[in-house]
Amino acid sequence: MEPVGVVQVVHSLEVGGMERVAAHLAMHLGSPYKSLVICLTIPGHFAPQLEAAGIEVIALNKKPGKDFGLPGRLAKILRERRIRIVHAHNSGPMFTGTWAGLLARSNGIIVTDHSRYFPERPTVVATEMVLSRLVNEIVSVSEHNKQELVKRLHWPEKKITVIPNGVEEISEIDAATAGRLREEFGLTGDMPTLLTMARLEKQKNIGLLIQAMGELRKQGLDCRLIVGGEGAERETLERLRRECQLEDRVFLPGWRLDAAALYRVVDIFALPSDWEGLPMSILEAMSASLPILATDVGDVSKAVITRENGLLVTPRDLGQMAAALAELVRDADKRRRFGVKSRDIWQQHYSVKGMARRYEELYARYA
Repeated sequence: MEPVGVVQVVHSLEVGGMERVAAHLAMHLGSPYKSLVICLTIPGHFAPQLEAAGIEVIALNKKPGKDFGLPGRLAKILRERRIRIVHAHNSGPMFTGTWAGLLARSNGIIVTDHSRYFPERPTVVATEMVLSRLVNEIVSVSEHNKQELVKRLHWPEKKITVIPNGVEEISEIDAATAGRLREEFGLTGDMPTLLTMARLEKQKNIGLLIQAMGELRKQGLDCRLIVGGEGAERETLERLRRECQLEDRVFLPGWRLDAAALYRVVDIFALPSDWEGLPMSILEAMSASLPILATDVGDVSKAVITRENGLLVTPRDLGQMAAALAELVRDADKRRRFGVKSRDIWQQHYSVKGMARRYEELYARYA
């Protein structure tokens, strides 16, 4: 039987949740599917991993601004490689992938929207309203995001399927690696350590977590925070860290090649975002048996069940965040119990293999 060619169309494969989903999906598709990944701009972080797995990655090197030749260049590749299914991820790839798929007469055009910030520009709303009627299938990563697409972008609800993101298990680490990380961040004694993995952007509101730690210190409670990520808010967070006198408790090491190992040396995962769909980092933390402290946004409550595997608070509410953080810092037994439940929920609903099987069922309609 001839393999069924499936292309994942992304802006790039730089570090990010959407990029990770596309890469994992390409690597975990089973027979009869054969994966290809197209980057509209540059390959990026995940490209070597894909190529090592035998998956071709092609960069189209999009020109700055509007590159009207991009759909034609992609369509040529689709025809040459006899790609039957075009799967575009998010807005820019949706535009290019849809027109390329139509030009190449691909069997199916699928778009996944990985959540976005609203309101969108009127030109984006108008363009995507048209494109949403040209594609065959639309996938939303959360029910909340699906309703936003219908309400705000006027996408056809009957075309939208919800497939939550899935993640690979965060691997165990050896004693030497654990020891090195503990020494680097001074993780000694019984003081609980929090981890946040996120871009340093206003959306993530990491400053709220630092302020909550400052409130706990006033109560005589102490904890550490490691923030894995980089972005425009670094200077703001560094200033807030100084103002709260937490220079020896809040660490901002940036993006790291060994970032996944950090999940295995901390006690709590925290994400205080103002808005989200269903963040990959929370699911990764759950796979590593961590209790979750997060804001009740998007579909986070589908994965984090209050008082079963974590605590949810109202966005931007410092009082609630400080109270929930204090509860977890004080109670090691609760942290362990929540962590066990986190892993159970991940295994049942959010593994990368489970996500890939659900996409395969969608692809089968156009194979």
